[in-house]
Amino acid sequence: ADLELPNGIGGFADEGREYVISVDQEAGSLPPQPWSNVVAHPTFGFAATECSPGYTWSLNSHDNRLTPWRNDPVSDPPGEAVFIRDEQTGQFWSATPLPSGAGAPYTVRHGQGYSSFEHARRGVASSLRLFVPPSDDVKVFHLTLRNESPTRRRPTVPISVQWVRGEDRLPSQLPRVSHGHNRPPLSRHPAGQDVLHPLPSHHSVRVHAGSDARGGH
Repeated sequence: ADLELPNGIGGFADEGREYVISVDQEAGSLPPQPWSNVVAHPTFGFAATECSPGYTWSLNSHDNRLTPWRNDPVSDPPGEAVFIRDEQTGQFWSATPLPSGAGAPYTVRHGQGYSSFEHARRGVASSLRLFVPPSDDVKVFHLTLRNESPTRRRPTVPISVQWVRGEDRLPSQLPRVSHGHNRPPLSRHPAGQDVLHPLPSHHSVRVHAGSDARGGH
């Protein structure tokens, strides 16, 4: 669809309800600086850029960060990443342009209350939607995969998170990650009680692949 007020990199869509950015690093299609979208309610939120899921906080975006914000307008290094791995070949890439997009094209949509990243590679189309439910202190990573090849695929979805506590990295004590039946992973850092107003951080990933990821679905 045609964009409103296009500038060569992006433009408005859906009557101004979202901003669409075409990221293609190899073709030189990239904003001059990170274009961010802040998604939050009074007690929890995140800021995503056109290249990555950005960083997440609880209660205070400066004093109680859960993942790092590096304030680097050049390289925009992410502290969170969702990967797609083809278990048949061992090849992998990220669902966002960074950190492992290899300069390939992505379509990014910043809207009120969400950011989404669309991409296709090696016969697998992906759509990653990030949002915070209005009544929960949760950052949701909702990933949909579609097999566009004639063969059956077997993808997995690793997630990488660099934890921080406020402004401090946590290299010495790794967070505890617990898994409940049919529930998303829950991560808690052992020192969490020392954080102002401590709250656990949750990361939910749902993967949808039509007809068990067989070809043509």
